Amino acid sequence: MEQDLLEKFLKASYEKQTVSEISLSMYKKDLVDFKNFLGEKSYESANKNDIADYIKYMEKKYLENSIIRKVSSIKSFYKFLLKIGVIYESPAEMINMSRKEKKTPERKIELNELKSILDCCGEDSKGKRDRIIIKLLSETGMQITDILNLKLSEMEEKDYHSFAVKTGNEYIIAELTEESSYELKEYVTKYRNNIVKDTYDDKIFCDLSRQNFRARFIKYAEKAGLERGVLPHMIKNRCQYERHEAPYEKKDELLKKIKEEYIRIGIGDD
Repeated sequence: MEQDLLEKFLKASYEKQTVSEISLSMYKKDLVDFKNFLGEKSYESANKNDIADYIKYMEKKYLENSIIRKVSSIKSFYKFLLKIGVIYESPAEMINMSRKEKKTPERKIELNELKSILDCCGEDSKGKRDRIIIKLLSETGMQITDILNLKLSEMEEKDYHSFAVKTGNEYIIAELTEESSYELKEYVTKYRNNIVKDTYDDKIFCDLSRQNFRARFIKYAEKAGLERGVLPHMIKNRCQYERHEAPYEKKDELLKKIKEEYIRIGIGDD
């Protein structure tokens, strides 16, 4: 019964053509994760306290952007169950995610600039490496040092789908889209050994320093003909802008353009 409801929801979402295939795969993962948290309790019998407890549980494991997406998936699912008459009141109706107040970074990379830089990375081994690093920065909002310190052993253990970063005394988990997961694994298996001197080094990007990546990023920007100077940290500023200034629930033109551009660039549409 649980699986039937999930499949009906995914099928209805696909038929309406309102979401991408990437979004559908994330919907499925998010709702399966929620069901695992519920245990023996069914989707239909879940209440608002269950969802609130789930949010508290996620806050110890996931980045804010991932939590917001997962809650949005749950809300969309219960709206569907309400519509088809499986439930008569959505337990997620009054659940709203509050965002931490942060000053919006003034200098952020624009999506057209990001696309231009990605297009200039090239198809050789180093170009493949730089492209996946930029995509990981764009998806996770992490620091460049966090990406450059990714370890082969840890990524292989997670099948290249997520990685953990320690902040203070806690670890947060950054999830990757299926496309980026595939590209990272492809880089490791097909291209990495062409450019690293020590193939036994556990760091995926052991051949690259923060300063070296910054220099290469600037050269890509120059090659793309960008009129203003753009730097790697502006990718993180872009992520912060989207998370804290563009309300997730608000269906305005800005959010629509962001999603469409992310899909077109191939970064994902979380």
